[in-house]
Amino acid sequence: MSSKTIEESIIAQQWYNKAMSFMDVKNYKKAIFCFNKVLKIRPRDANVWYNKGFAFEKINLTEKALECYDTALEIEPNSIYVLKVKAIALTDAKRYDEAILLFKKILTIEPKNDQIWYYQGLALLKIEMYEKAIHSFNQGLDIKPQNSMLWYKLGIAYSELGDNQRALKYFDKGLEIEPNIKYLLRVKGNLLIKIGDYEEAIKCFSKILNLKPNDFEALISLSTVCEFKKKYDEFLSYLDKTLELKPNNKVIREIRENIRIMQKKQMKKGKMI
Repeated sequence: MSSKTIEESIIAQQWYNKAMSFMDVKNYKKAIFCFNKVLKIRPRDANVWYNKGFAFEKINLTEKALECYDTALEIEPNSIYVLKVKAIALTDAKRYDEAILLFKKILTIEPKNDQIWYYQGLALLKIEMYEKAIHSFNQGLDIKPQNSMLWYKLGIAYSELGDNQRALKYFDKGLEIEPNIKYLLRVKGNLLIKIGDYEEAIKCFSKILNLKPNDFEALISLSTVCEFKKKYDEFLSYLDKTLELKPNNKVIREIRENIRIMQKKQMKKGKMI
């Protein structure tokens, strides 16, 4: 190896180290600048192309990210990691058919990868292929039954098919594994409201508030339940709490004002709501 080659190798590594330092502090534009410096010296480095693509994704330049992933795959065609991030990026870009084809390719290489079954299921959900999504999530659960996200998305697929009881069953499976997942408690609570099981819905949203007392969405959901149950004092109490969090929310202020007007009218008639 010539002295010039050694020097270039050192310079490339220095730029790469700088790039990764910028990645660590989420300064992705500067990281991309540094990766470009590396690629002038090491244009066939698949890892650099991958990291550059990842940086583009972080600043929402998905198409540029995909170009980088494609270059990395030209160099290392069977890199599972790059295939995976490309497939996920295709999903993010709403190129679902391409993403699904790529997930299928990955699964021929790694059929026991529960994460790939999960992401394939997500793409299938997006194009409303619910039965196939269910199959994908079940395949993932056969591999890793403790994956709460798979149970969650399996429940979503069944709720889209109108099978609410089975959806609730699978939401509960996810919550058995991780009882304090707020988004899972939220989606379960919303489904319970939909089917009119208000008491169980209250339990879900109350638990969210125990975990995060100022959770705006949980307060709104609880106010909705109280309105359906005609518990107007509690309904107004929750509305007031939401206004403490978002005092400039015009919609909630308007609802609250309408309730006040109704209260005054009812008081004049001798009947308080």
